[in-house]
Amino acid sequence: MGGVHHQRDHGGVVFIDLRDREGVCQVVIDPDTPAAFAAAERSRSEYVLRHRQCACAPEARSTPSAAPARSKCWSSTSRS
Repeated sequence: MGGVHHQRDHGGVVFIDLRDREGVCQVVIDPDTPAAFAAAERSRSEYVLRHRQCACAPEARSTPSAAPARSKCWSSTSRS
């Protein structure tokens, strides 16, 4: 769970910078998950979101010094 720091809609994909006590991570939501996509489009600064799935970007998996997946890659959200 974390607070929305910034939300960007890039025409079909929504990016959310989600902030928690450990830092900021980027959440990427595509239209393939309709409920999560609708929640992401409605989200605004300081909304609290909870992630349910994680799919790491290839560079996050292959970089030995990358942060753990928990703080690096979240993929879907719902409003809490």
